Amino acid sequence: MALMKTLYIHIGTHKTGSSTLQLFFYQNRERLKQLGFFYPTEGTYYKPLGRKASEKGGQCFLAFSISGVYPHWLNECQWPKKEECIKEIRKDIIPYQDYADILISTEHFFRKVKPKEILEIFEGMNFQLKIIIYLRRQDHFLESLYNQDTKNARYQDSFEQFVNQEIQDKQSYCYFYPKLLEFASIFGQENIIVRPFETEQFYHHNLIEDFLNILGLNLDETFSLPESRRNESLPTELIQLMVLLQQQFEADIRQRAVLNSLLRDKTFSLEIDRKKYSLFSPKWRRETLQHFEDNNARIAREFLNRADGRLFYEPLPDQDAGWEPYPGLSQETVAATAIKIWQMEQEKNQQLLEKVEHLKQELQNVKNRHEKLDIENRLLINLMDAY
Repeated sequence: MALMKTLYIHIGTHKTGSSTLQLFFYQNRERLKQLGFFYPTEGTYYKPLGRKASEKGGQCFLAFSISGVYPHWLNECQWPKKEECIKEIRKDIIPYQDYADILISTEHFFRKVKPKEILEIFEGMNFQLKIIIYLRRQDHFLESLYNQDTKNARYQDSFEQFVNQEIQDKQSYCYFYPKLLEFASIFGQENIIVRPFETEQFYHHNLIEDFLNILGLNLDETFSLPESRRNESLPTELIQLMVLLQQQFEADIRQRAVLNSLLRDKTFSLEIDRKKYSLFSPKWRRETLQHFEDNNARIAREFLNRADGRLFYEPLPDQDAGWEPYPGLSQETVAATAIKIWQMEQEKNQQLLEKVEHLKQELQNVKNRHEKLDIENRLLINLMDAY
């Protein structure tokens, strides 16, 4: 009797190289199929109607459709329906259930969807279900998540407020242990594969090799590797400019997103500090991690069988260690940015006025042609009447 095939569900978390992994899966989906792994990419769960397939993001639209929470950049007419997404992914997977393992990947499963809802997608299918999750040490995770949430116009306050909110809310993203228990209660603790997101702990110190190792595969020359890092963090000063300017459009995420896109545009040449500063002082970093010590130790003991309770191996800095804090936005930088935005808006307005004038001239030309034709037609009618 053939062994039951496995359906691997990679659930992130955010800021743990998910975009890089998803790009790798997409670029190598044919090679993975040859090796016995099917990575589905054809239905609205991967590419909604009217949109091109994305190389990264995985099956994120499946998660969006189940949660009912869609990103601001997706038009409402493109929102995939929950029933349709589930029907399509089941239809695409079922033919493989007797001879191939399945790979699903979206970090939005961890943050947006309840484990029971994920189980219901694949209920009744002949697969053993395995959950794969990468966890990043909370100080690094918070810095990276703050950068991303600000960049994507989802947050417009200070880093200190951001950290304090995450610490105070015991249901926040950073308390990994309760969420893992929830997944374990649905899928079984033995089916939860936890991997610390630390280069030192990766198989061969490489994220892609680490993931392939979970699948029982080796990285070789038959695989295509992503050319560059995906979803990279922005310079600290650019993030601080976004925070300051976004606060002028607090209630409108679309306006904030447009503004951020403008600031990131390569043609928008800003003379700013391009360095990426650590937002944590060594002392504050250590104090922050103390809030998560118990959670992390429980994960290490219960999900990784580590008696010492060490989830992350990177040593903490001495609280009195040297540190270069971000010096802050200068008035000159803020003023120069505001002037640059105003100039660009003026240029856009001028271009718009020129287009309007051009259209007015085109309309006048059409009107003149119609008048000329009308005169010619009347002349022709009069000549015909004369005969």
